[in-house]
Amino acid sequence: MGDELVPQQLVFADDHLRMTWANGQGQTIELLRYPNGSSLDDMEFRISVANINQAGPFSQFPGLERKLLLLDPSEIVLDIDGESKALSQFGQLAFDGESATELTSLTTPARDLNVMCRKGMWSCTITLFHLDDHLGDALEPSDVTVWIFAGGNALDAAGRTLESLDMSISREIPQWSGTGEAILIDLCRT
Repeated sequence: MGDELVPQQLVFADDHLRMTWANGQGQTIELLRYPNGSSLDDMEFRISVANINQAGPFSQFPGLERKLLLLDPSEIVLDIDGESKALSQFGQLAFDGESATELTSLTTPARDLNVMCRKGMWSCTITLFHLDDHLGDALEPSDVTVWIFAGGNALDAAGRTLESLDMSISREIPQWSGTGEAILIDLCRT
């Protein structure tokens, strides 16, 4: 078990790949894609953060399951195949990547964390932790474990100030201290 599929590593927020949406209405920050170098059509999973600034359609991703977590203090409303779903900060929503999905409203610009997994190959769980509550006291077995600093005022084990979207890929619980939130993403082969 473990992180043989994706090497253990620290990835700093400034090192993430940034790309503009095809419709030009936003930007995606890619945190991790597996396998490395795969395309959006043949990837097995992807973790990214989208900057959402205005209402509009979401891209469709046939063959993928999506989980979305709103990172910032905002509220958004999505129309997913004709059904309205509201989401506030740190709320999660799972939906089919093939679904016709549109952001119909948002209270303020925000970022959303997206985890997309190839159907029948991968599944994921997303857990929010507050740094002062001790990160991941009971880790579940998984094939790839990703820790993301979501925000606050905290330091890593080397005494560096953590920036939002600093990331640790490791089964080891990061030695982050201070206040704020961290997100644990466990990815498992199905």
